Amino acid sequence: MKLTVHVIAALVLAASTAAWAQDRAAQPASERRGGERPADAAQRPSRPARSDPMLESFYAPEVVMRRREDIGLKDDQQAALKAEMDKTMPQFQQLQERLQGEMEKLTPLIKADHVDEQAVLAQSDKVTGLENEIKRLRLVMLIKVKNILTADQQAKLREPAKQEAPKAATTGLRSDRGTR
Repeated sequence: MKLTVHVIAALVLAASTAAWAQDRAAQPASERRGGERPADAAQRPSRPARSDPMLESFYAPEVVMRRREDIGLKDDQQAALKAEMDKTMPQFQQLQERLQGEMEKLTPLIKADHVDEQAVLAQSDKVTGLENEIKRLRLVMLIKVKNILTADQQAKLREPAKQEAPKAATTGLRSDRGTR
């Protein structure tokens, strides 16, 4: 039962971590380049796509747990991952609740017919501050997960999972490639 709760918590954290790491890549080019128009972007020489070091360098806890047999995760490593999840999830949930509250305060300020610039900026600072705390907490968790793993285990996690695709399709989970 406790392991199920931890796996669910890991899924929530990992999904938000993957979304965080992919935010930039998912934005339309016009938004990524400071709001320039597509016509402006077409006139500039294109750059080759860069890989995302966050996606390539870290492993979501639920991926590690799902592939624990494939990578040879030891009992002490599994216990360390569980301890990190136990420590991190309450902090993450608290920050998410605070962020939701601050966003609710920001919404009416920006929807007003006349926007109070100073009030919006002050509230926006609170929101972005909480978002940064959440990102930092996610990054700390990913660092700790990676540091629990051996180099060989990390190499195995970089390899495609065996027999994972059918399981992912039936459970609605993405393969581990997109969650790192």
